[in-house]
Amino acid sequence: MRIPRRTDTRPSVTDILPSWNIGAVPRLWRAALGTRDGTDASPRLREQFEQVEASGLRLAYWFRAVSMLAACLWIMARAPILATVHYLAIAAVIVLSGYAQALLARRNTRPRHVARYALILFDAALVTAAILLPNPAIPPDWPIAMQLRLGNFGFLLILLLLSGLTFSPATVLATGLSLAVCWSIGIGVILMQPGIVTVSREFLYSMTDVGEVLGLFLNPDFVSEVIWAQQIVILAILTLILAAIAVRSRRLANRQVRLAQERANLSRYFSPNLADALASSGETITQPKQHEAAVLFVDLVGFTRICEHLSPEDTLRLLQSYYSRTARTVFDHNGTLTKYIGDAVMATFGIMERDGRPATRALACAHTLLETTQRWNDKRREAGRFPIAMGIGIHYGGVLVGDAGDDRCREFAVLGSTVNLAARVERETRRLDRALIVTDDMVAAVRREGTAARLHGLQDLGLHAVRGRDLTIRLWGCQRLR
Repeated sequence: MRIPRRTDTRPSVTDILPSWNIGAVPRLWRAALGTRDGTDASPRLREQFEQVEASGLRLAYWFRAVSMLAACLWIMARAPILATVHYLAIAAVIVLSGYAQALLARRNTRPRHVARYALILFDAALVTAAILLPNPAIPPDWPIAMQLRLGNFGFLLILLLLSGLTFSPATVLATGLSLAVCWSIGIGVILMQPGIVTVSREFLYSMTDVGEVLGLFLNPDFVSEVIWAQQIVILAILTLILAAIAVRSRRLANRQVRLAQERANLSRYFSPNLADALASSGETITQPKQHEAAVLFVDLVGFTRICEHLSPEDTLRLLQSYYSRTARTVFDHNGTLTKYIGDAVMATFGIMERDGRPATRALACAHTLLETTQRWNDKRREAGRFPIAMGIGIHYGGVLVGDAGDDRCREFAVLGSTVNLAARVERETRRLDRALIVTDDMVAAVRREGTAARLHGLQDLGLHAVRGRDLTIRLWGCQRLR
């Protein structure tokens, strides 16, 4: 049977390389790196992604080692020992190359990137050579074209899939491009060997004699350019899919990092529960809402007199220590630290928290503040410093929660007569010589919440006239101010 041949049975390598759209490569590369939409624009974000890529390279190394071990076990199960040694050596070199890439990932230098891409190209060339070159243990008259029929092309796909673990689109694209180039060069070298049979795609599809087609494919020296082109297309498709997955993953991670940073920035100025509400609710939180809440005011007693004996630096340190202890205590009881007013702190319970019993939590917070102040004073006395005292006032009632201010300057605010009365009650701690004073409405709210035991220690101070109120109110207090 006459085997049809091409007139150019020894084509050059440049003739058989796939036609790439070179202009699309830079665009895909920029998209992969995320520079177009701002991804990785921040040095901090870029550093975080580099750490993730380094971690991915280490993960890819372990998967590479496991994959090579599985491949070696499979080869040992179906091949003679002498033939196995060749592949064991190649697998060992591939594992060492992965280990070298994992080590390079710990360095953040430009030569590191050059060496990493060089190792990627080395891996592609090594795996291609292992697939296309005959095993030295087999007979020397083995047709080299038969290497293409052993079904080992899948090992290239394993190497490409491993690159997807790096979380780096650039690594995926570099791996896919290296595999396509090395595989094309390898096929080109085989096509240039003497005796290799190939036909053009047009001629192959024009053949109508089934026996002639079967004879062509059964020829041990036949190399199909159609199958080679199909393999390159598969490599390109998988590379683009993995790169797109990596790009999308990076953008999602970038979005999560930015959200975390925004929440961290909010937490610098708002309590954690309020920061969560602002981050998750968006514009809905700006709409005024009515709430039943406990409003707590705490103030340093005699702060003006204290400042007369302290330097500005010592005064600031005292305030910072006081603010820190107060904020930590409020947050521990799931309260919202609404604002600082000089040496006074306003906290609310029941406006943003999902936990119930706001009155009980506010009262527990007040007692914890007093205990914290006592321990703080013990340390101050040991250090030879004067003790401090704080007054706490709590009232329970309806409040209006929302934004306040104009478009240029807005702040989250809690407004209403309940807030005003809580501030007035806190001022009564000096006159009545009590560290903690609560209103009768607050006591009633604690009882409604079923935690009347928390009222232990509070004494009925009777009816009192409070500035700004026409009617007298009943106050409860505990613990002498000094």
